[in-house]
Amino acid sequence: MFKEINYGQSEVRIGLIYHGFTQLFKIEGYSDEAAKALSRSLHRSIRSRYPDELINNQGNLEFSERTFQMAMKLNQVLKEIRYNSDAIKLPERRSECDEFVEILTEGLIGREICLIVPVCPDYGKGENFYRQMGEGISPEAKGGIEAVKALIPILEKVKIKTNVEILVADTETDIPEIIQSCAGGDENKYLRRCRLSRDMIADELINFPEVKVMTFTEKFGDNFYTIQKEFEEKIRLVMKKDKAFGQMIEDVSSRRAARHTQILGRQEKDLELSVRYAAQYAAMGRMLKTGGKVNGVLNYRTPNREYFNAAINVHKEIFIDDSDNKVIPVLGSEVVREIK
Repeated sequence: MFKEINYGQSEVRIGLIYHGFTQLFKIEGYSDEAAKALSRSLHRSIRSRYPDELINNQGNLEFSERTFQMAMKLNQVLKEIRYNSDAIKLPERRSECDEFVEILTEGLIGREICLIVPVCPDYGKGENFYRQMGEGISPEAKGGIEAVKALIPILEKVKIKTNVEILVADTETDIPEIIQSCAGGDENKYLRRCRLSRDMIADELINFPEVKVMTFTEKFGDNFYTIQKEFEEKIRLVMKKDKAFGQMIEDVSSRRAARHTQILGRQEKDLELSVRYAAQYAAMGRMLKTGGKVNGVLNYRTPNREYFNAAINVHKEIFIDDSDNKVIPVLGSEVVREIK
């Protein structure tokens, strides 16, 4: 059972799954490598759920009517995300893209999918960055909002139910320098401004009932800080054992030196922020993987984003237990932050 479909100016004959969808993705403008990777993800995801609905025609696997329609819907979602790349981007890692396609397939058969969007509170801009904490929406949060506004309608078109949680990171109360510079040393003032940022973001998304906005503390309680510290210890232990990994952390610190100095009001000591931020992303990844309902993350571009799947993407020894070896897909948002 081959399908003849018109796609733009090209006619695509869909029969053999892998080659058919590789050709389709290449027409969309993907590189040959990316087209093959997406085709493999599609093939594996559909075959794992409907093995009896793939027809063997002289050694070639072909779609049944239902699996063909599902594959086309998956392609539609991937295509529209790509066309909205100014707001949202597909996962960069192959393992994460595979998992994202798996999640979309689950969505197409009726499962609600849940995405987490971690964002910063309003730490100010330019010379006022971490010097004059505001009560509005940070550039990271603005990027997350635009990505959510782009993604939800894309998923609604193919009837995938979505639940999104935007989390404002009220996570810096243990650093006196940050509380002093952001809130005059008043921890309650800092937390209050984080909550005001939360409320401003919620107002921006009032027409999206699928979206909830809360702070990290409201979502995770004290558990986040505890697991963060575990990962800080783990990362420093791996740095001592693996000089190449230690050098990688030092390189990140060097590239972000001006930003870290602006945050602390002094130079970073002993890679304190570089290790801390990596550990925060690893801690969040672990908590989301063990939470039971979360299917993916949407995060702005940062070197720390790799640590959502630290044991897979960064170093195999950055784990606490087997849950850290699971993969959670990380979609991207676009952010421009001004630092002078």
